[in-house]
Order: sequence, then C-alpha cells, then structure tokens
Amino acid sequence: MRNDIWMRLLMHLDTPDTLHIRCGSDIFVALRQAGITGKLLEFSDPFCQGPVKALGQVEFIAKRADFIASVYGLGKEETLSGLTKQYQALEQLGDAEQVVLWFEHDNYDQLILTYLLCRFSDLGLGECLGERLQLICIDHYPGIEPFHGIGQLGPEALTALWQQGRRPVTSSQLEDGQALWQAFSGGHIPALNAFLQQGSAHLPFMRQALKRQLQELPWADGQPGLTRQLVGQILSEQGEIKAGKVFRALMLEKEPLPHLGDLMFWALLQNMAACGQIKLEKSQAPWPQRLLSAVDQPPAATTDHNISWYVGPFDLSAPRCPRWDQQQGQISAP
Repeated sequence: MRNDIWMRLLMHLDTPDTLHIRCGSDIFVALRQAGITGKLLEFSDPFCQGPVKALGQVEFIAKRADFIASVYGLGKEETLSGLTKQYQALEQLGDAEQVVLWFEHDNYDQLILTYLLCRFSDLGLGECLGERLQLICIDHYPGIEPFHGIGQLGPEALTALWQQGRRPVTSSQLEDGQALWQAFSGGHIPALNAFLQQGSAHLPFMRQALKRQLQELPWADGQPGLTRQLVGQILSEQGEIKAGKVFRALMLEKEPLPHLGDLMFWALLQNMAACGQIKLEKSQAPWPQRLLSAVDQPPAATTDHNISWYVGPFDLSAPRCPRWDQQQGQISAP
C-alpha cells in the first residue's frame, strides 16, 4: 500500500515534453518506475576509447562508427545508422520543454558530457533553452559504497536526484566544456596540461576524469597505459586466470575511476594480446571464460607500429605519440 501511495505522488515529476539524456540506457527502467514520463535519449559514443579527432560532423561520426563496429564486433551499417541518429537527435532539442542531462564523475561520462556541452554551445542551445537545460551530475550517493554511478540507484534515489540535484547549465559550463572538447579532440597538449593543472570550478569532476583518460597513454617511465598496467598486476599476482575474473578484480579492486564496460574491456584485452603484452587463450568460449596470463618479458610501452589504438586523438602506435608524465601529472610531447 505504501509503495502504491508513493508511486501516485510521483506521477507528475516531469512532462511528456521533457527530454532526458543519458550516456546509456541503464537508468531508463528505474526512471519510468520513479514516475518520469518524458522522452529518453541514449547518447553513448564511448569517447574514452577509439579515435576522437577534430573533424567535420559526417567524417567524425563515420570514423567513430567504424571503430565501434570493428572493435566491438558490431554490424557496420547498423552501428553507423544508430550513431547517426544519436547525433542528429542533439540538433532537435530547441523545442523541448526541458532537457535534463544525467551524468556521473568518471571519464566515460565526463567526456560525453564535455562533447554535449560543446555541441550545445555550437548550436546555441544554451541561449535557446536557458534554465530549461539542466544537469544532474554526482560522484557519490548516501548509502552507496563504493559508488560507481547513477546506474546503481533505484527509483527513490533517482527521484531524490530529480528533486534536489538538478541545476541549470550555466554559460560558464558551456564555455569550459567547449574549450576542453576542442583541446581534447584537437590534441592541444599545452591546453590539456593547463586544464590538468587548473581544472574548472564550473565542472568539478572534469579534471580528474581528464587525468584518468590521459593516463591511458604510454607513460614517460616506459610503462604502458594505466589499465594495461593494472591488468598486468592482476595477472602477476594471480597467475593464469579467466578474463571475466580479471575484469571483476580490475573494477572492484584496482581501478581508481571505474569507467569501462565489458565490451570495452574485451576490446582492450584483444589489443594487449595482439601487441604481446599478455597471453590470451585461443578458444571459441565466451570471452569471460577465456584464460589470460602474463608474458615473461612485456614489450615497451609503445604498441606495435602496425596496430593502432587511440586515446583521444593520439595513436599509441605512432612513433611520436605523447606520454603521460606521472611525476608532473601531465602529458609530455615526444
């Protein structure tokens, strides 16, 4: 009875003309259960993997779709069509009664948020929507430990976020998002390092997220990117182990800012194996059941020059790929 009363009270949290944007579909069922009636838009281009370059819109989407389809094992035409629809939907927001962005603090979310803020700024949606453009963005929630993201939250918690956590997107947030996206996609090392040092008072989670993203570059001390290091540590400690258990150990024990989905992790493992950084069992079994093991002498931080893997605009296989300098907390040009 109590739940029925609670649900009736929440029947009008928003309107059918409200648009909710999320970098995935993980909270959509819970939003409906909470009484959210507006439109739901998934924008989930995983910028934390694959090439992110300053290109024209059509070429940019095509390059992203090609990466997603080839690396995650998806159909090319379907991927391009679905991704194009996500991008096109962003250009039709001006008539929405309200646009609400649901995000958290990791680099998967924050890079997508950065792109959206830049795109909204380019389209003039900040001025068009005004305070109707709103943001929910958190890095913790009472009673949820460890907190990885709002996908962990149920209807009551999402209702509380809706009622207490929404804030209008400010012009300063749009400006900072635009500046950072241009620096990231353009590979502007001085601008990226300046942001790493100064951060943004308007986007408080962006600095740490950018740092974690750039730690995927080869390190100046000769080590590979951070996720590759952590996988190597797990294999060194546990010996031969199934890939699914490595993923669990990475997410729950090693990763300082969990952000990878399972397909993303599997893609990285395959690249590591191709570059000789780990041994991967040859098998037809589902990837979580495949055995992984360490190699006796891992190669240097750079990957094979014939095997591309991108961190933003930077190709790890390029001879002059920038490095992450752990001592300075920034990237260094070669």
